[in-house]
Amino acid sequence: MKTRYSYGEGASPALYGETLVVNWDHEGDSFIVDLDAQTGEKKWKRQRNEETTWSTPLIAASDKRVQVIVNGCNRVRSYDLATDDLIWQWSGQLESVLPSPVAAKEIVYCMSHTGFQAMLYTLPVDSSGDITGADKILWRFEHRGQWVHSPLLYGDLIYVLNDQRSALSCLDARTGKVHINQERLDSLSAVYASPVGASDRVYLPGRNGACLVFKRGTVLETLAVNQLDDTFSASPAIVGREIFLRGNQYLYCIAN
Repeated sequence: MKTRYSYGEGASPALYGETLVVNWDHEGDSFIVDLDAQTGEKKWKRQRNEETTWSTPLIAASDKRVQVIVNGCNRVRSYDLATDDLIWQWSGQLESVLPSPVAAKEIVYCMSHTGFQAMLYTLPVDSSGDITGADKILWRFEHRGQWVHSPLLYGDLIYVLNDQRSALSCLDARTGKVHINQERLDSLSAVYASPVGASDRVYLPGRNGACLVFKRGTVLETLAVNQLDDTFSASPAIVGREIFLRGNQYLYCIAN
């Protein structure tokens, strides 16, 4: 993989049942491939007109079909998982795509940035054909900043960050109404990890080794700031009542 600026790889495989989807967008022949998760046998492979992206594919299942939604620098595209057919595509995002998309039942949320301009845009999941155009965007949120993390969709709220300033925004997931707008998180330095949620709490580690815990809601209510002697760029993983944190030095398991 020949990544832009030699930044390395960022996309993870997406697992759905017995299927493993791998996106391979880089400065060469880009493609997306569907593999049998048990054997590695290739089910389908589709070429992509894309440059380097670091976004993990989102697999979204509905009563109609299972879609593979991939956020790209040129276009957001949706493929049929069973057939590899292109279901819909949209063009209009900014230059760099690192965050992975998230989706509710009817809406997919994608993020991109260029320089210090960042944008979150929402598209209808059940679309078809080329839906490029401002009228297809349900709502958008723009600010000055950079996005390395992916958004957290938690109930009827969606959380995004300004990575470099460690500033939090919270919006209504359906309407885009802004509840929290670029509120500084003084306990954290630059944030590369994505926030995760559990038990009405949001957990967010910073690169200074602190992990901020705040209450899910439309105002920022800090519950705890926990400090470890390490640096965190990876997102936390929650399994049952345990939280796993991958630092630069160690892997941690936090539990009662």
